[in-house]
Amino acid sequence: MKYVDATTILPEKLILEIQKYVQRESIYIPKPETTYQKWGTSFIW
Repeated sequence: MKYVDATTILPEKLILEIQKYVQRESIYIPKPETTYQKWGTSFIW
């Protein structure tokens, strides 16, 4: 997982809202479940 500076990808209003709940910590934002692959579907012989 690589680090991305939130100010480069998120709108300022959203950053200010997130800062109300979390400060000086890392946040993990998972991808949507609809993008998950079923187990074994990407297995290559």
